[in-house]
Amino acid sequence: MNSTSESALSLRAAESSDAALVLSWQQAAGVREHFRVQRPPQVNEHARWFSNRLNQDEPFFWLIESGDTPVGFIRLDPVKNEFDTFEVAIVIAPELQGEGIGSWAISQLRSRFPHFTLLADVEPENEASRRAFEKAGFLRKSGRMMISKSSVNDVNE
Repeated sequence: MNSTSESALSLRAAESSDAALVLSWQQAAGVREHFRVQRPPQVNEHARWFSNRLNQDEPFFWLIESGDTPVGFIRLDPVKNEFDTFEVAIVIAPELQGEGIGSWAISQLRSRFPHFTLLADVEPENEASRRAFEKAGFLRKSGRMMISKSSVNDVNE
C-alpha cells in the first residue's frame, strides 16, 4: 500500500447521504471502462437504484474509508438461483487506484463472509482488477469470471 495506510482503512454501511459521492465515482472518466454496462448512470436512475439498494433487507453495500474519508465502495450482488453466492462489485476513487485499497476491501469481505461463494467478473485485460482479486485470494474460473479460493476448495471437496 502506498500513501493509504492499511491500518487506517475500514468499511462502513452505505448511507443515503453517500449517493452523490458514489454517483461521482461511477461517472468519473474511465471508471466504467471494464464494466458490463459501460454507460455511467444518469442522476435519476442512480437515485432510484441507490434508494432501492439501501432499502433491501441485506443491502451488502459498504463505503471504504481511510480514516473518515470515503475512498471507494464495495458491494455484494446476489447471483440468481444460487444460494449464498454473490458477485463482488467494487469502485475505488480514481485518484487512489493502485494503492491496494481494492484488494484490502475484497479480503475483508472474504473474512466477514467465509461461507459465501464470491465471484468477480473481471475482463482478462483488466490487469489492475485481476491483480487486486488475485491478491485477495481469487482464482480465474473461466473467461471473465474469478472465484474466491475458499469457494474453489469447497467445490473440489
